[in-house]
Amino acid sequence: MADARRLPVLNLIAPILAKNKPYTGQEPSDNYLDRLIQSISFAQRHMTVLENANAGDFDDAVKYDIYKAPSDGRKIFTSSCLRLI
Repeated sequence: MADARRLPVLNLIAPILAKNKPYTGQEPSDNYLDRLIQSISFAQRHMTVLENANAGDFDDAVKYDIYKAPSDGRKIFTSSCLRLI
């Protein structure tokens, strides 16, 4: 059920994340993460509304998975750093 509620927002941000180059280690991971966050910042309100209405729809674990995808699964940051978002 949560996946179905997330789908419209994920469809909004997927093309933008696809345009980002994968993390190669040539830049600091903080800069890479900042660039990813800024690229999908327009969807933050949608994520917040879903999280507030349905706990867990866009919690830290979901955001971590979203940001981890363009990094080819490398662990370049911890889920605790996403609480700053």
